Formats: sequence, structure tokens, C-alpha cells
Amino acid sequence: MYLEIGWPDFFKRGNEMIDSMDLIKELKDISLLETEDQCIKFEEIFAELYKRDDAKEYLEDLLEVFDDDVEAEEVMWSLLHYIETMPLHLLYKKILFKIEYLLNNAEYWTETIHYRMLNDDEAREVYKILFDDSNDQTKSLVKDLLNKIKNEDAVRFESKVDYVLGE
Repeated sequence: MYLEIGWPDFFKRGNEMIDSMDLIKELKDISLLETEDQCIKFEEIFAELYKRDDAKEYLEDLLEVFDDDVEAEEVMWSLLHYIETMPLHLLYKKILFKIEYLLNNAEYWTETIHYRMLNDDEAREVYKILFDDSNDQTKSLVKDLLNKIKNEDAVRFESKVDYVLGE
């Protein structure tokens, strides 16, 4: 289903394609997904970004699309699944760099990302290495987040969290 603007034309300015950063800005502008049209637009923009080779360059900006106040949570899951296709080292480096922003604006999604990381052996190993190299402020924020996860389900996550935190 296309909106009134016509999707193929939406990705162009004249004869030129809109660059990926402008598409990500549009995703941010509609990230609350309050209407069906916004959900459709989000999915179409996201599908266009998915086809492009330069998305990795904008991962930090894509992380800012996550928002806990989203109305259509199921649409946001497509973004989560997409970022998980990125190289793990790049993904977790950017997440750690943006951790304060993410916790302030998308705590639910940040927790979800971390639950998923803890449940994947390779991801957990990569995350631990990057965590160990992080600055003290980042370590403190992550430690609080991971301890919260551990306290919510110690049976499943205590050893995994302790491993990442080096405890």
C-alpha cells in the first residue's frame, strides 16, 4: 500500500536519490509511529535503507530511532532485527558509545538489546571485550543495566552478566 505521496518518488529529489542520512532523519521524525500512515512510511523507508550499502555508516543515527514511547512496537522490532545483522564489533561499539542516550530515550529497547546479547555466546564475547575497553562512565551505566537484568532473572543471567562485567 502506498501513501498519497507515492513511495518510489519519495526516495528521490528530482532525479537524485535521497541520501541515507535524510531517510534516517525521517525515521526519527516518525519514530513514535502514532498513525498507520507513519507505520507504513517507516516500513517503506526502512526497506529502502536495508537495500543500501551505506547503512553501517549511520548505525549511531539508527540507534537514535529507538523510542520507548512508540505506539506500534511491532514495527520497531524490524529495526532491532536489522541492527543485529551488523557486524557485532561495530554494533556493540556504537551501542556502548550511545549508551547514555539509549538509556535516557529507549530504556526498554536498550534492555532488549542487552538481553539478546547476553543470550548469544559470540555477541557476549564481543561485548565483553568492548566493555572492558570502555570509559568509566560507560562502564558504570552498563554495569547498572546488566545488574538490573541479573536481578530480574538470576537463574538465567547471573553467570552471563558476571562474565561480561568480569566478576
